[in-house]
Amino acid sequence: MSASATSNLLDFNSELRAESGTARSRYITQVNVLKTTSESARVFVEAYSNQNASFEVYLRTSLKASNLNHKEQEWVLMNCDTERNRSSKDEEYLEYEFYLDNLPKYDTYDLKIVFRSNNPIDVPWIRNYRAILTARGTVTTKRYRDWE
Repeated sequence: MSASATSNLLDFNSELRAESGTARSRYITQVNVLKTTSESARVFVEAYSNQNASFEVYLRTSLKASNLNHKEQEWVLMNCDTERNRSSKDEEYLEYEFYLDNLPKYDTYDLKIVFRSNNPIDVPWIRNYRAILTARGTVTTKRYRDWE
């Protein structure tokens, strides 16, 4: 196998596929339908995640009028400008912002949070999260609390 083929296999993220992924732990929200279309998303996650652990947030969108099956759409990894392993003491929950802008218009979405860890007894914890979806200058907010 060539070096470039090996590199491509190692860079593959199976969590982007619609049907599944290889992460050992993930949470997928219910499918949400908006009253108006949106073009960007912000997700704020309050989490405990130390140097042995991390997490990622994915967004899946669709437009009802397109008649596509939402569950068959691929996931998109949301951007986060902060490393997700900054908790330095037990139960230190920090807020992380994930975002995607300039998306194709959508009115249906769900979220997936993927948990990663080097140590199976030292994993990230999510206390709560909220999604803010911009819809033509207005903001639609969904808040989820107390995940513990």
